[in-house]
Amino acid sequence: MNQPVQISTKTNNLNSIEQEITDYYNNLFTMFFLTDAFQEPLSLDSYDQQQDEFVENPLSFRIANEILVDDETEEEISFFDLNSEDQRIILAALLQEEKEEKLQAIQQYGFLSDGIVMENSVMSALIDNYSIPQLSLDSYLIEEETENGSFSQNVEINSGIIPVIPEDPIMPLTPSQGLSVLRESISDAYENRYAQAEEGLVSGATYASVNPLTVRMKWALSSVRGNFVVALPQFYDPRVLYNYNNPWKVGHAAVIDVKPSLTTLLTHKVTTESWNPDGVIHRSINDWGTAHYLMGVQTIRRRVRWSGLRTRIVTERTPVTNPSLLADYAAAQNGKPYASGVSFVISKAVAPNKFTCTTLVWWCAKKAYGLNLSNWLSPIVTPSDLFTSPYTYVIRSIS
Repeated sequence: MNQPVQISTKTNNLNSIEQEITDYYNNLFTMFFLTDAFQEPLSLDSYDQQQDEFVENPLSFRIANEILVDDETEEEISFFDLNSEDQRIILAALLQEEKEEKLQAIQQYGFLSDGIVMENSVMSALIDNYSIPQLSLDSYLIEEETENGSFSQNVEINSGIIPVIPEDPIMPLTPSQGLSVLRESISDAYENRYAQAEEGLVSGATYASVNPLTVRMKWALSSVRGNFVVALPQFYDPRVLYNYNNPWKVGHAAVIDVKPSLTTLLTHKVTTESWNPDGVIHRSINDWGTAHYLMGVQTIRRRVRWSGLRTRIVTERTPVTNPSLLADYAAAQNGKPYASGVSFVISKAVAPNKFTCTTLVWWCAKKAYGLNLSNWLSPIVTPSDLFTSPYTYVIRSIS
């Protein structure tokens, strides 16, 4: 049985954060081998129609959610139809691309997802506890100069020798055992964090207030129906998932149901959000008098430029063409209860019967666009997860 995972305290030192991100994606890569996530899920229907990610391997479902396109032929690529060598090269290139995206976001906004820190701590503990071979993306990608600088990998290439990918490591657990231990450890970590919050052992961050008149003006000028808003805790102070007394201290999210005008009453109900303890309700501009981000949902196409271990992925991002569909799904959940107590730590699994503020946005994006806005492994969705998801983008800050 896995040992309890202790979540260590981090600092906001940028070098430390960059190392955290590097470790996270190397650990994810290792978990793919541990759980054999290279196998197609047994019931891989359209992502928006099923809940089997909570039964089968969440890593398999996440990789299946990626749109991969051959850059030369323009044909879509099915990850699970590739041979094992190409799967590993594609996966390494994909995780490297997402890692670089995360690092750019941190440098721009100074914020790291609490879920990433939590999952990274769990995966590192598993690797240590079970003596799991630690894999590195660097072993599967070759350094070369690009127009944007060096692609920082460490594979040595001797003259006249064609590099090959390493052999798969021998794991100390079977794939089913690995998946079971990973799931249990992730669940335990979130339950422990939730218990600490209920006991008052985890404090929240403070927020700068914003005049609701300013909020109305910026929403009126920049939003459309179906955008969403996210308020975040202060950078790394601390990685809070839930605060029993004040939900705002851990962040909050809402879907814009009615685009306000410059003359909309501040008391007019313009958002749909799940609020503790009321559940899914409509709330007003006055309720958003704190600093936050106005955000949108985007689709992603990963263009694969095949070249053996020099394979690269180029990402194309396109805002969804029908953002109001997100608002339609959110409004249809009006009256559903809040996912509190035990339901909070499995809030993705209990949707659409109950919602937290963030799983409402996550579930509606899943239904509307077939997109997964959450982290790779987490059973919940936090405000910072929505903020750092590759499928969301910042329209403007409201401060």
